[in-house]
Amino acid sequence: LNRGIDRIDVERILSGTHPDPFQRVFDAGLAVANVFASDPEFYRPLMRYLLGVLDPVNRPAYMSRAFDYWHQAVQPIADADLLCHGMSASSRARNLQVFFTGAIDYWVHGELSGEELRAQVRYGITLHLLALARDDRAAGLETIIAETEPVITKVAMRQLSAKN
Repeated sequence: LNRGIDRIDVERILSGTHPDPFQRVFDAGLAVANVFASDPEFYRPLMRYLLGVLDPVNRPAYMSRAFDYWHQAVQPIADADLLCHGMSASSRARNLQVFFTGAIDYWVHGELSGEELRAQVRYGITLHLLALARDDRAAGLETIIAETEPVITKVAMRQLSAKN
């Protein structure tokens, strides 16, 4: 677990040098999705355990580390004074952590492929950042929504048909 999380941290650090603070959040999300999807035979059972078992030692440590990861990804947005509506970097990081935990849960249970996970991450992060976007950034975010919406819709339709 620690080796896997260290790999994710390295991926974020390597990709997190972009000058655009919004892009740094995307890079952080895709770093996790790429590492998990690169070895699903290892990460799916590991995450199934971490997300499904109330472990008083490992789960809190993992969730704390995940929060720190997202806080570091969001901090450049706060540093650039792009947070608005009374948001703090901590609340934005927590919200991204909760979203990401849900997306990973879908992937863990095989309801998303690796490519679908990446699309879901891009889509979800876009929605989070759209709340912060001013006109100059909104158009780029809307393009990402348009690119990822077909994948998100396909997954939703598959889940609806499985339910019926």
